[in-house]
Amino acid sequence: MAKFIEEFLTAIKSHFDDNTEGATLYTVQAPLSAVMPYVVLTILPAKPEDTLTESIEAGIIQFSIYSSSATAEEALDLQSDLQDAFDYSEDNVFDTTNYLLVSMERENGNLTMEEDEGKRVWSVMTQYFYRMQLRN
Repeated sequence: MAKFIEEFLTAIKSHFDDNTEGATLYTVQAPLSAVMPYVVLTILPAKPEDTLTESIEAGIIQFSIYSSSATAEEALDLQSDLQDAFDYSEDNVFDTTNYLLVSMERENGNLTMEEDEGKRVWSVMTQYFYRMQLRN
């Protein structure tokens, strides 16, 4: 399972870098020194689905976008870039050594704003549900 997640993360990061500009992608947590805008990627694996004929890995990919711009525009532009890259990507972009992508669908997203010491921090969270099938 660890090798699958590692390969899947590498494929997602590569696709992100090829299709978005202006933000750094971090896994699980951004360092305190991170400069906004940035995106934090988290994969939340679900229980594997085994049937008589196939083995499926499923879970949620969460992108959390952070921006300190005066308005939400920068964060929403990054969300749009993410949606363009991941909503309409070719399935094989995310294939790994042992798994093929079956589906990846955007589940939800939300925009929030917090003030920290007089500065606004915009946050946009977007989640995708994925299903990967074990190669035969």
